[in-house]
Formats: sequence, structure tokens, C-alpha cells
Amino acid sequence: MEFNSQKVVQTKEEVEQEEEIPEDIDIQEDEFQRILIGGADSSDRYNSKGDYQKNKKQNRSKSKVKKQNKMPFKITVIEDTSYKKIKIVFYASTFIDESIMPIWCPKDSFIKFKVKGKWRIDKLYPYTDSKGLPSNNKGGFGYGALIGRIGKGEKFVVSDDKAVIVKEEGPLFMKQLLPKNMKIEPEGSIEVSVYDGEYMNIDEINEKIGWIENNIENNDINNNNEIFDGDTSNKKKDNMNKEFEDKIRNEMNNLRMNPLIFYDQFISKTKNLTQMRKYLEKFKDEYLGVLNLNNDYYDAISSFFELFEQNKNKNNINKNNITDYLLELEKEVEFFLIDKFEMKTKVKCRLTQKTNAKDIIIQCFYDKKYRFYIFNKKSRDLTVNVINNFYKDFSLIIMAFTLEPPSEVVFK
Repeated sequence: MEFNSQKVVQTKEEVEQEEEIPEDIDIQEDEFQRILIGGADSSDRYNSKGDYQKNKKQNRSKSKVKKQNKMPFKITVIEDTSYKKIKIVFYASTFIDESIMPIWCPKDSFIKFKVKGKWRIDKLYPYTDSKGLPSNNKGGFGYGALIGRIGKGEKFVVSDDKAVIVKEEGPLFMKQLLPKNMKIEPEGSIEVSVYDGEYMNIDEINEKIGWIENNIENNDINNNNEIFDGDTSNKKKDNMNKEFEDKIRNEMNNLRMNPLIFYDQFISKTKNLTQMRKYLEKFKDEYLGVLNLNNDYYDAISSFFELFEQNKNKNNINKNNITDYLLELEKEVEFFLIDKFEMKTKVKCRLTQKTNAKDIIIQCFYDKKYRFYIFNKKSRDLTVNVINNFYKDFSLIIMAFTLEPPSEVVFK
């Protein structure tokens, strides 16, 4: 019984390292003006080494979660004349990111939960119910807790016999709270029955929220309910990688076209940054079109790394030169694409351990070098290539923005 009282304890330094987002952000009026008019890029003037120090700190805080070939959750809908019940089974080994549930919560309703089952964050820790382990996590929630929120509302622990009054209608979000700087292998499952929520197609939910571009969440739900059969063939790996690349581009479009909604749903829950919301408000009346995939660019970037970069990354990267390496790599890929297609192009490269497309886009948003192109009116296409395990267990994200007009300015 003594084992059951085990706590996940972190030092003050470790808790500080959990912050995935910088505490402040330097947004200047001239940056906004340059972005809106699609002016010349001056983002490269910023101190890239300073940005790297932040990113390096972020990378150290990434959890190591061993993924297994199992769906993150499974949903069953039970209709009855007296009540509405939606049963969700969450699998700890794969349910590692916040996910939107296909459940709409009407205003002034009581959403009730029944919970059973056990899971644990790792073999070294005991099984718990959905309340998780005692911890010194500054959010007040235990590690291994099942966390819910409704729309823009506050987070809460999803526990047995829990009832939540819906003050503002919205979809139900769920996540398993895991420590971010520990190597863990979650196990077990939790079954949650949700009463009096409305089962709703994700496209319908996005329409109610007000998304202009809304196909990404539907893709997430389809992937969350896919059962992988253990096939590790190159073809299947390529298909999974392509889906991930598409998610990154779609999430970028969600941020670009729905900046305030994206902030309210995702960024503000990470950190309360009023300055950031004011910055995004400047774009609310600006229609920014969809950034499309350029298949020719995609194939060209893939060929570039097959021909020129296959061994270079393993031989030439180390922790002391990684910033300079990425800057040089951006220039080389950019020159290669401009020379090949004679189209104005900007390439940005990022190393990340994150496996959730939304988290990657939030990282890019806080990087001035990316932000300039996310909201630039002249950005037309966005081609995303992902190379897994490019440097140790970091994946390389290559983003190639093409800019309008395609033939007005040609770089040689």
C-alpha cells in the first residue's frame, strides 16, 4: 500500500522546463505592417541564436512516450429515450495528445461523467483511476489524470460522478496529463461514459465554432479510430508520414485563416498571452487564402535529400553547430528550388521531437521567421516534408512557402 502513495516529484528547474511556450513575445507594429502588405522579409534580422536557445530548452522538456500500434480511443454511441450516452475508451499507450471529441455540449446543460478502469504513466508507477497520481504539478492536476475542457472553458479532472455546468457551449476536449521531461510508457485504459452531450460530426462542430478551413479535425478523428495492424512496410510508413505532413499544412491553414478561433481553442489554454490575442485581432478582417500543396516542390525536396543530404546530416551535425547548420540548409534547399522552378520561394527548417501537428504549428507561430509567412498575403503554397530521426530522435520539418506573384521576381 505504500507504493500507491508514490508521487511524481519534479524539481523547480524541471517544472520551469515544462513550459513549451515562451513567457513573452516581442510583437512590433512594423512587423504587422510588413506582413499585411506582403512586404520584404526582414525576419532574418532577428537573433536566430537567441531563438535557438529557447528552442533548445523546449526540446529538453519533451516527453519520451513509446507509441504502440493501437488506436488512442474508441467511441460508442448509445441512444435511449430517457438519456444520451456516449462511451469512450481511452488507451493510455497512445492517447498522448489533447483530442477533440465528436461531442457538442449545449449552453446551460449538465454534462455528467461515469468513469471506470485503471491506467498508469509507466511501469515504475502504480495504476490509478482518472484522477491520476499526487504530484507537484503547478496546474494542480495529478500526472495520469484525465483532463477535460468544454470549448473555451476551464480545464477539469474527468472523474466518476463528475458533473459540469456548461457556461458557454462548445465541443468536449480530452487529454491525458503526462510529465513532459520523463521517459515513460503509459499502460492501461479508462472507460468514460458522457451523458447529455450531443454526438456530432466533427465537420458540423467546426462549422458551429466558425472555422473557415475545417478538414483537419475530421482527419484527426479518423486517424484516432484507426487500428494499425502492425505492418511496418516502407509503403505504410510513407503513407503515415504523408498524413502527418498534410496535418501540419492544414493546421497552418487553420491558424492562418482562423487566427482568433485557433488562439481561443488552443493557444490561450497553453498560456494566457493577451498581447498575442491583440496581435491576432489585427488579422480577423483580412481574408487570407488556403496555402496549398505544390506536388512538384514536394517531389523536388524529397529528391534533394535523397541525392545530397543522405549522409551529410549524420556526419556534420552536433549540438554546437546545429543552428548554423539549419540556416545553411535553408539556403541550400531554397536555392535548389528557385533554380529549378524560377519561383519566389522561402524555406524554413525546424528540428522537433513533437508528434502533434498542432504543437508544431504553435512552435512556428512563436518564431518570427515563420510568423512572417504564415500571415503574409503573398504566401500562396506551403509544401511540408518531414524526415523522421534526422538528428538523433529529432525529426526535420521542411516548409517551403511560394510567394506571389510567381513570375514577377526571380532569384538566381
